[in-house]
Amino acid sequence: MHAQNVFILGASSGIGRQLALDYATRFTKNASPGTDPVLVLALSARRLPELESLRDELKAFPRVVVEILRLDMNDTADVQKCIPELISKLPGRILDVAIVNSGVTGGGKYVGQDSSATLEQVQCLQTNIVGAFAVISVVMEHFRSTRLGKPEVIRERGKAQLVGIGSVASYRALPTSVAYSASKAALDVLLQGIRLEAAPHGYLDVSLINPGYIETAINSRRKNPPFQISVKQGSAIILADILNRVRRTEVPRWPWMVLAFLMRNVPDSLLLWLVSRGGLMAKSKVA
Repeated sequence: MHAQNVFILGASSGIGRQLALDYATRFTKNASPGTDPVLVLALSARRLPELESLRDELKAFPRVVVEILRLDMNDTADVQKCIPELISKLPGRILDVAIVNSGVTGGGKYVGQDSSATLEQVQCLQTNIVGAFAVISVVMEHFRSTRLGKPEVIRERGKAQLVGIGSVASYRALPTSVAYSASKAALDVLLQGIRLEAAPHGYLDVSLINPGYIETAINSRRKNPPFQISVKQGSAIILADILNRVRRTEVPRWPWMVLAFLMRNVPDSLLLWLVSRGGLMAKSKVA
């Protein structure tokens, strides 16, 4: 039985970091006796010290191998160079699952509020759309080269899986979060398109997971965000969804399944009234 090779982008903190720990726990919990790896985690983020700390923590799982990569997803040349180098270190030089989790907010300001807001929102769009597209494109090159037209690889290892961590914010742009909402809506459309491109060839599953409010730094400056859950709770649900290869879901499913419908369909006036009372707007810049 081969080890599962999993790439997590944005693993230095929040959901990405907890997912790495939850993967290690899940894959070693019921593993049969032995010394061979059952899981290989390829972890990347901009902040190398946090990645190194996570790698040290994962040493508690003896059958988990960890490779780390400092990556600036806004540097396309760096993405094209470093991700293949990281994959080349994995057993079999092959990737099974890629989780695109990294991203930034737009600063929690109105569009055109001031020059700093513009810079922050442009950075948000560049990172969450252009940067994410660069990473996904390089990952897709690998998936196509290692599985497309190679049924023997699929029989041995299964289909590849591309996972995008989106947001319920993609369903409707809210005041002070317009750039972020737009960027996550773009991720949604991107993954839909990739799913359609890959569907006739049977080598890839695509999952879009849209969390609601999870207790991470990205939500730390919101006042009483509704239905917020801990990062451990959120990661546990996300991991189960990834392993079940869901096509699209909200986290947690209840109440965001219903709220997602309402967000898409309620009149602007009602949405603004709910926003003003529900802690949905960021108070200020979010780290």
